[in-house]
Amino acid sequence: MRYFSSSRSFLCVLMAFAIQSKAFGLPLMARWQALMDDGPAQQAKGNYDNAIRAFSLAATLAEREKLPPKCLPLALCRLTQVEVLSNHYDSAELHFLQLIKLVKAEKEDGILDPEVGVWLVDLSDTYQARQNPKSRESCLKHACQLKALTFGGTHRECLECLSILIHYYLDHGNVDQAVRTLSTLIVLQEKTMGKNPNAACNVLNQEAINYEKQHKYETAKKLGLAALRIAKTTSGVSSAALPTFNAFLGMNAFAQGNTVEGKSHFDQALAECGQVKRNQDKELLGMYLEVLTEATKAEMDKFPVKEATLKHILAMEKLAHLDLRRQYGAFSLLACIHASGQVEDDAACIPLRHAIEIAKLPGSAVEKDLADLYLRLGIYSSNLDASCAAFDQALQFETDKKGFHTGLVLFWWAWKYSYHGQPALAYDKCQSALKTARALPPESRGTLLANSLQLLAPMERDRYGQSAADIVARQSAQELQLQRKLGTKLGPDFYHQL
Repeated sequence: MRYFSSSRSFLCVLMAFAIQSKAFGLPLMARWQALMDDGPAQQAKGNYDNAIRAFSLAATLAEREKLPPKCLPLALCRLTQVEVLSNHYDSAELHFLQLIKLVKAEKEDGILDPEVGVWLVDLSDTYQARQNPKSRESCLKHACQLKALTFGGTHRECLECLSILIHYYLDHGNVDQAVRTLSTLIVLQEKTMGKNPNAACNVLNQEAINYEKQHKYETAKKLGLAALRIAKTTSGVSSAALPTFNAFLGMNAFAQGNTVEGKSHFDQALAECGQVKRNQDKELLGMYLEVLTEATKAEMDKFPVKEATLKHILAMEKLAHLDLRRQYGAFSLLACIHASGQVEDDAACIPLRHAIEIAKLPGSAVEKDLADLYLRLGIYSSNLDASCAAFDQALQFETDKKGFHTGLVLFWWAWKYSYHGQPALAYDKCQSALKTARALPPESRGTLLANSLQLLAPMERDRYGQSAADIVARQSAQELQLQRKLGTKLGPDFYHQL
């Protein structure tokens, strides 16, 4: 192995080094070490060509003079690394292949020096860090190979590198190659964690959901179909897998506007729910469907699409006789979809009441949400008496009676009275909301105080005249300016002024 160059300067370097070595009578190892020291020095100065020459001479010397076993792989490691860093990928590839062959042989013979391992790791990190689009795939594959050679295939470093390679393939639409690489990853994981028939399709399903959230629907579809294919052909996969993956494909098709395809997948999912018999499979199906429910939040602006998806998920949960508590997320989101853009919407109250019933179940883990659920029920209901009853329940379930959420309930209660033509009752509730808001520090009250003052202003005009309303309006404007300065993200921002 030699690094060839026809330049006059390189010949001068060779001649100068040969003369200097003879003059000082340096032994072979000292000459090798001098070259290995000169390489990093040249690299630090940005003289990559000189660094390459130094390491190349060191490798040639080690090979020709049969220096100790560590010398050639060390020189090749450093040579390959500086070639990669200086984008000399063609020559780096030749030296990489030579290095891999040499290291494997020395490992088999039990003579691989630990210092070589250190530099192999450094070289693998260099490959992994390269971002050049033309060489990224090759560099990642080389990084994985080096890490497997150094640490062993089951080591965390190797598995993480494979995961990066998988995501590279996915980001570039090469789903087939990603699936093949994932299969390698799963086999390695199973060596230490035991066999898990669900592992590969679970990963693919989760990645499919991630890409669907990014609106990369075609990649998501390919991943979903790959998960479905593996679930059908792998023995031991949970019966929960098929209905879940078909449900995802249905959701993804709906998001693309393919209603017929989406319904077909959901119909298949519903048919497969009947095959989920074991408790552990039911539990897994519930977890899968909760993940799908959460994924619908990514596109809440597509109301008809998400409504159809959530209704199908609820139908699957009912058909599989899952624990009612699993349905909480779907009902809660369904209420948001119904009420979007509406001042009052009794249709939103139906799923909200289901969510409230579930939240009240023993061990629901969402009992803390009851105050907010009742607040939303009070807002959405078109019946004033029903709204007042819901607001009253919201205050009863509120844990912080003087906190922001309590003020929020009082504000909306005041607004509801005003909306339904009850000015006296609205005025009293607005005063209560103001009292709560004023007691909160500015950074904790959001626009609650400003909006309450804005709601109060017309009431003050009706009671005491325009001058009184103007005073309240100025107070509101000052508070709103303060909240903008604080950069508040809290609501209610009722008048959309942030």
